[in-house]
Amino acid sequence: MRIKGVVSARTAGVWPTSKAILALLATAVLGVAASARPTTPRFAAPVDYAVGAGPLSVALADVDGDGQPDIVTANYGNGAGNTVSVLRNLGGGTFAARVDYGVGSGPYSVALADVDGDGRLDVVVANRDSNTVSVLRNLGGGAFAARVDYAVGSGPYSVALADVDGDGRPDIVTANYSDYTVSVLRNLLCFGDINGDGIINFVDLNLVLVGFGSSYTFTSLNNVLVQFGTQCP
Repeated sequence: MRIKGVVSARTAGVWPTSKAILALLATAVLGVAASARPTTPRFAAPVDYAVGAGPLSVALADVDGDGQPDIVTANYGNGAGNTVSVLRNLGGGTFAARVDYGVGSGPYSVALADVDGDGRLDVVVANRDSNTVSVLRNLGGGAFAARVDYAVGSGPYSVALADVDGDGRPDIVTANYSDYTVSVLRNLLCFGDINGDGIINFVDLNLVLVGFGSSYTFTSLNNVLVQFGTQCP
């Protein structure tokens, strides 16, 4: 092992003392040990922000496209909740006052993904008491459309979003406590004559069809047709 300072001393014709060698070794070893040692995490005192009644689940995601993670909570509330609260990130770890959106009965879990392909993160909530999932499409700027509910199994306690069929679109999966099942709702991209003019063209792509299962909801925003279930209409 070559130690800085020893070679130069020897070159000058002077051998370092054993005490000097030990000091150099200690410096080398302790320096390596200090750099390899993991740091201890430290957190500041909590800063509390009000949300809806009885929050049971929280997710962090950039809902307004500013590159900062925002807060979304599912608020069960024992009948006084049935909302999600959205708190936009103002920067520096501070958040705006909540904006609440209604969802199904007994929201237990919340997840976010771009379900309609417009590049913005939408909110999906598992509602235990109504046996549904609520889908709230992101309208931009951190605002969301009114919910659309879709039936799942009995007592959904948890929801997850992922591309289960490899088509590049996030599908919905819920864990259903009461009937020992999981519900899978596939996300299908559907093309059709949405405006009823008898022609499937780009005019139809200016409308959005979002549905889960056998239910469909039409809106005049964005430019993609999305269906969740087993087949396109």
